Amino acid sequence: MHSYNAMMGPTTRKLEIENKQTCIIDMRAWVCISLSYQLLILPVKEMFHLVCMVIIFVDISAAVSTCDKTVNISSSVTTIDLQDTPVKPDQCTWTLQSPSKTTIVVKIIDIQLRGSLDRVIALDGPHENATVIQQCGLYCNLKGSFLISSKNQMLIQTYLGANEDIRIFSVQAWAQDNGGRFYDKGYITLKNSTDNSSYYQLHSTIKQSDEKLQVQLILNDSLMYPASSVKVYDGISDQDPLLANFRTKEQFVPITSSQQDLLIVTEGFNDQLLYFGGSFDSIKPDCHKVSSGSSGSFSLDRKNFMTECDWLINPTMSSGNIILDLSSVDLCENETLVIYEGLSSFGQKLATITKKTQLSSYPLFSATAANGLSIFLNGQTSNSTCKTTPFSGSYWTVPGCSGDLQPSGMITSPLYPSQYPLNYVCQWNVKPGNKTTSLYITFNTLDMSGATTINVDVESKQVANYTGSALPASDLVTKVTSNTSASIVFDSNTGNLGTGIEIPGQGFSLSYKILECGSQINADNGTLSSDTDIPANVTECIWVITVPQAASQFKNSVSLNLYITGGGKGYKIELRDGGSVRSPLLYSGFESMSSVTTNNMVWMRYAKNSTENDVAADNTSFNLYFDTFTITLCDKISRLPYEEYILHRKNFSAKCTWAITPNQTSGNVIFEIRSTELCDNETLYVYEGAPMTDRKLGTITKTTQLSRYPKFSASVKKGLR
Repeated sequence: MHSYNAMMGPTTRKLEIENKQTCIIDMRAWVCISLSYQLLILPVKEMFHLVCMVIIFVDISAAVSTCDKTVNISSSVTTIDLQDTPVKPDQCTWTLQSPSKTTIVVKIIDIQLRGSLDRVIALDGPHENATVIQQCGLYCNLKGSFLISSKNQMLIQTYLGANEDIRIFSVQAWAQDNGGRFYDKGYITLKNSTDNSSYYQLHSTIKQSDEKLQVQLILNDSLMYPASSVKVYDGISDQDPLLANFRTKEQFVPITSSQQDLLIVTEGFNDQLLYFGGSFDSIKPDCHKVSSGSSGSFSLDRKNFMTECDWLINPTMSSGNIILDLSSVDLCENETLVIYEGLSSFGQKLATITKKTQLSSYPLFSATAANGLSIFLNGQTSNSTCKTTPFSGSYWTVPGCSGDLQPSGMITSPLYPSQYPLNYVCQWNVKPGNKTTSLYITFNTLDMSGATTINVDVESKQVANYTGSALPASDLVTKVTSNTSASIVFDSNTGNLGTGIEIPGQGFSLSYKILECGSQINADNGTLSSDTDIPANVTECIWVITVPQAASQFKNSVSLNLYITGGGKGYKIELRDGGSVRSPLLYSGFESMSSVTTNNMVWMRYAKNSTENDVAADNTSFNLYFDTFTITLCDKISRLPYEEYILHRKNFSAKCTWAITPNQTSGNVIFEIRSTELCDNETLYVYEGAPMTDRKLGTITKTTQLSRYPKFSASVKKGLR
């Protein structure tokens, strides 16, 4: 071993050479040279007389190395400079090695090659058969580029030709806890970082000379502070085009490179609470598409189909919804088309389509603009005999359908009266107030698939649920107490989406009012009074009264007795024969009356007469008494202008009555008996007015029944029984 003893000052270093030579060098005036296993210490001014020389300058924290040397890399920056001379080595090799579970980042500060045979090669590992990270010849320009290893070793080699021009190759290297080089497809994460910055290199491996590949990155999870950022560059240098600078998770959009490399630089994640993650994939141009506009379309040409293609839709708008229209799907055997809300297969699956399950037409699909929407087409192998267009479609964006309810109005399903999209959620809220109110809802139309629902929630508790295509028999009147929330929620985002494709209906249209009084009443009997049930200065109230259902062979109706006192015209009472404003009108006015409904519900509305003053309303009062009225199943009450009735013997009891009392105030009832087939001891009576007391129009028995009967008539005011 040779050594050089000199006083070590602030600019001196001890150099441990691979053949165990050691020297102390002064960085200002001396150079330590290993040549043919001889150690020479020469002044800098004499260095150009040497036959072969490698100079390595390092900063204060770095190791120093000559050719064919292992250099230990730490988190501190190590600078390696090769300055060629007219007489030069034809090859130099540096093996860079960092601690376990770290990766190495090499930044090229400067590179100038002069000969046609000159080249620099970086390999992802310690051996010459490792994967090439990058290589550079005479005319390449890698200045500012990053070379990143996938593990903790990297091999750098320089090959120089015979000409005597000066060459420059200068790099900085350091180790990092996170980051690294990743190939083709996978998932990247950053967590528990001690580095202020981390570097990720995503690379698509090209296997054929005419092949073109890109890298597609989808970040889908993070916890970032305002000082954190994720920068994505289109290439291997931070001087390449900046594709994105994410500072929040909400900003994440899919990123696609223009060539086979993406560089990701993270900053400000040196806190154990902070993290981010995402997936990446190698994609083929024309097989993978990212759309960020407010509308767009895509048709996949089968000649561009690999074993997997996708269409990612991620509009720049942060609110609203995406509407997807699949205009055609024509798959081959072993191909599957899957639609997700979100920009990866980690999102909610909306539909799965195969050759066996594909349809001639499809419903619309939806996703929130914030989440995005994606379509993935997968095939086990490329099918050269299948010539169809796998899929084509278009999309557009619409504003969100949620909001606050006004005092009254109408709301509809998305895109009404057209079919609503699948996977769509709308929520309309009642603003909390400082007094108790009543939310009144009546449906105008309803046509939904069985899995689509409309829920009415008060204080996060469901008070009503609607689905299907039958209009509800009863309107809804529900109390909303002071300072509590209520909402109407339309949801076509069902739990079984992805296992089949539902065919939606036309949707719904409903009218609503936020009233100062009113409720749903379920009781055998009771009273509604203007003195106790209507607050002062109220203009409108609605109640729906429901009495219990009767036992088998019987039917319950509602017996009503309305008493109005004071004789004023300050308000109007409206009663309907059923539970909805759509039910037949039973009574409308401001006079006392009695009646019986045809079913077990009655709809009642109190409305202040706007043409009268408040004194008229104050001087008028009402009391409505209701009770359960039980009749047999064969009894029937008709109030419509026209109706038919057939009495089946299975429903016949000892006495059955058909009461015909139309809602009209004038005119006549015309009654036609089409057939009778009475048994012994049975008698059919026809009366104008009340049975047994008013005028009898006809009596029929088994012995007097006819094959054809004349028509009977009665005044509308009296009715017919």
